[in-house]
Amino acid sequence: MGSYRCVCPSGYRSSSQQTSCHDIDECLQNPCSNGRCHNTPGSYRCVCRLGYRLSGNTCTDVDECEDALQCPGQECINSQGSYRCVSCQAGYKLHNRLCTDIDECRQTPCSNGRCENTPGSYRCVCRHGYKLHNNNCT
Repeated sequence: MGSYRCVCPSGYRSSSQQTSCHDIDECLQNPCSNGRCHNTPGSYRCVCRLGYRLSGNTCTDVDECEDALQCPGQECINSQGSYRCVSCQAGYKLHNRLCTDIDECRQTPCSNGRCENTPGSYRCVCRHGYKLHNNNCT
């Protein structure tokens, strides 16, 4: 009663004379795990390096290999903050630095039947009345 006091908003502290408020640099307390901290007026922001995503205040590795389009036809190997594509998987061949499907049906792998090319493989389909045995319709 009959007086006043100044109160600083969150993220600020009062000066020694309590006449003004100054921003607190929260980054000095290292609040961001595995990332960079950027102080902002009254707060802070965590920023992750490429290959990481922010979860709370922690930067965690992104598994790029979860996306099948990342290394089409190749084996994808995830690493911390990155990934790499290695040799083509079975049923694919390297063409213009990309793995492309091999059309096994051009090599006539099915005897007395129809060959259907599938991604990375093939299947033999026999006519009605025939049975498939070792890629041969009998």
